[in-house]
Amino acid sequence: MNNEFRIALFTPEDAPDISRFYRDTYGDNFPIKYVYDPTEISRRYDGVNHRTAVVRDSENRIAAMGSIFRFAPNPLLYEAGQLMVSKLHRGKGLSNIIGRTVLEEYPTQIPVGAVFIEALCSHTLSQPSATNFGLLPTGVELEWLPAMGPKKDAGPAVNITLLMLFRVYRDAPHTIHTHPAYADFIAQRIRELGVERTFEPGDSPVDESTEAQSDIQRDSSIATLSVVRPGKNWPAVLARFEAEASGCALHVRLNLGDQATPWAIDILRGRQFFLSAYLPLWFEKDGILLQKLPADPDFSVPRYESERAKGLAEAVRADWEAVTGRD
Repeated sequence: MNNEFRIALFTPEDAPDISRFYRDTYGDNFPIKYVYDPTEISRRYDGVNHRTAVVRDSENRIAAMGSIFRFAPNPLLYEAGQLMVSKLHRGKGLSNIIGRTVLEEYPTQIPVGAVFIEALCSHTLSQPSATNFGLLPTGVELEWLPAMGPKKDAGPAVNITLLMLFRVYRDAPHTIHTHPAYADFIAQRIRELGVERTFEPGDSPVDESTEAQSDIQRDSSIATLSVVRPGKNWPAVLARFEAEASGCALHVRLNLGDQATPWAIDILRGRQFFLSAYLPLWFEKDGILLQKLPADPDFSVPRYESERAKGLAEAVRADWEAVTGRD
């Protein structure tokens, strides 16, 4: 890095400037509101659960920042995000500097098994940056991220599609149970990532109760159900989730390490949930993400940079057509 910039690990003294940086970048529209609270930033950015790189310029202003942080049930799986570059310093290579820090250096400083990124598909700028650091696409989250900022036309607001990309630093070989409709899709992702898995068929659930947790964000009209273990009451759990999240875009993450997951996926597909992504090491064992939207998706809107990403998008569309009977 040249003398114009210096990069350092976040300290609590950075918190007020980070809060201002978010407001300068997004106004008051960023959906995660703690970023406007310096005290809460200091509490969360502890260097292990949430590890943040801060770049300052020669006048001590924040020029860029980026983080890896825990998001999934597996504490060794981190999300990389919060990449922001000041308008004053765009085009100066700061994105690459942040990327190298959080994706190459930080995984050597704290225990990290894998990292994932959700790259915007409203443009393709962030997709090649992720692949340049060894992340590979594993799925597509259609119309998931609420759009921020003013609308450019009078049409209805459409959420932004995200491309999921993973990099596995330290694999944990294990057995997974895949649904026949997704076995080839998952096997291809496993080969591309270079991880080791054993495939076994699924079976009916043993336990009565489903172990799952829901997160319904009404303000953003999105809802997620994370399923560690499907039980015999899974159809009722799913029906309740859909009723409580009526009108929302829906995500259901399931643990491929549980033998009942293919059975649970059968029920999801019967409710017109369709493929989204393979999630390596999400539950410590691998996971799979299925999605359902409140309206038919516009497949012409997302932009994909690589042929591999385009192939994933085609697989997602094909499964949507298969479970909905539409095209």
